[in-house]
Order: sequence, then structure tokens, then C-alpha cells
Amino acid sequence: MDSFSWQIGNGRMAMFWMDIWCGNHPSKQEFTRLFRLARQKEGTLADFMRNYGLSGEEWNDLFTRSLLGREEVMLSKLVVRVSSAVLVLDVEDNFCWAHDRNEELSVRKCSELLIMDGGD
Repeated sequence: MDSFSWQIGNGRMAMFWMDIWCGNHPSKQEFTRLFRLARQKEGTLADFMRNYGLSGEEWNDLFTRSLLGREEVMLSKLVVRVSSAVLVLDVEDNFCWAHDRNEELSVRKCSELLIMDGGD
């Protein structure tokens, strides 16, 4: 599902672990080890920011056990990623499609991709 991503507004639609909301891959792929240790695997970006804030210490409650040194480094990178997200409370998250310059899903563009894919 790397064809879709979220342009973040209030963070209430983008799923924290499952969706692409920062970078090119979902957090569960970029932080696989942390995802496996996570108590909560579902929830939106807004949920995680509200519950865990931007401090690495608060994030430790998210996991099933204490993190090891390498995992702490991963957590630091995850916290940096989250802190780069700026929520705009009065703006909805926007679902974007990567195969279009305007990031809009159209029947025409989808048909073109299907035809190109079928030509192999």
C-alpha cells in the first residue's frame, strides 16, 4: 500500500504504525522491532501524540518490556519522526496517491497504470 500516504492535518485519520504519514514507508516497516514490542498496534497519529507526547521516557510505556540499547536508539529516531509532525487541529488529514503529480486518485490515472502493468 506504498501508493498511498497521508498529508497530516489533525492526525485523526492516519494510523500511527500502519500508514505512511512521514517518509516513504509505514512506521511498522521502518521500526519493525519496536512495532513487534508495541502494546498498542492500532491508533492514530493524534492518539499516540496525545498519549505519549514527544518525550522518549513517556514512550517506554508503549512497549511490552524495557528496551535494549539498540532499541532505545530506534525509539529516539521514532520520537524525532513524531516531533516533526505538526498537527493542525482544524484541518482534516488528506489521503494522497503517489502515482499522480497532484496526489489525487483519478479513474483515468488508475486505468493507465493498470494498462501499463498488464503489458508485461
